[in-house]
Amino acid sequence: MRKTGPEKVFVLIDVQEDSIYDAHFGIGSPVDGDYSWYFATRWGELPADRHRRGANLSFADGHVEYWKWESRKKWRHWGQTTDNEADQKDLKRLQAAIRLRFQD
Repeated sequence: MRKTGPEKVFVLIDVQEDSIYDAHFGIGSPVDGDYSWYFATRWGELPADRHRRGANLSFADGHVEYWKWESRKKWRHWGQTTDNEADQKDLKRLQAAIRLRFQD
């Protein structure tokens, strides 16, 4: 996380309750790995939107932020495509806050 900075990498997130089926939040990177093309427009798990269309995220440096989403989050299945341009914007924002494998 030295390149990105721990204040920009989320560790915990409030997950949409219908998408919970294991102990981690699955989100793919559109720039890292063999399936980057797949995750460019697809959710793994879905962040919660039950708190006034937003979710709480904690970051690697210890601070917590409330993120309001541009689009409502409705769970259909793992790997669902984004619903619209606003949902795509939410996905990209969250993907920008993950640690990529090739980073320190």
